[in-house]
Amino acid sequence: MVVRGEGKGFSAGIDLGALAGLVQSTSVDAREQLRFFILQGQASFTAVELCRKPVIVAVHGFCIGGGVDLCCACDIRLATRDAVFSIRETRMAMVADLGTLQRMPNIIGESWFRELALTGRDFSAEEEALRMNFITRLCDDAASLVQEARKLASAIAACSPSLFKGSKT
Repeated sequence: MVVRGEGKGFSAGIDLGALAGLVQSTSVDAREQLRFFILQGQASFTAVELCRKPVIVAVHGFCIGGGVDLCCACDIRLATRDAVFSIRETRMAMVADLGTLQRMPNIIGESWFRELALTGRDFSAEEEALRMNFITRLCDDAASLVQEARKLASAIAACSPSLFKGSKT
């Protein structure tokens, strides 16, 4: 399976405008709705992680907050040279609670992860994400990214499906 975005970038993250009322409210009902929203998001990304088939994500442009959560749940991450990632929740006094905190340290290591999670700074595909092993391949542009993702998916599909069970533990 290949996951990719359309338009200028992969993901701007969660729609904060839609959550503003729930986050700012002190009512028990609003807090419960927010908790349910977070649990649904966590379950969605865990479903991607546990998918029995390999999941490739192809990122171009910006990949912020929830987009990074999704990337962390995927098996293989590809990006264009101009892709920029960020655990932006930090800068907004929020916790990245949809899976980045649990998954990313296993992908890039504790030290890189802590720096990114504690600063919320942007990190580029070309200069850092490839070096820290967050992405496995770098493509020149969106068109070559889609082509590379399809080529990789075809190579995986040509293998025995029984291999996925042992490889995806």
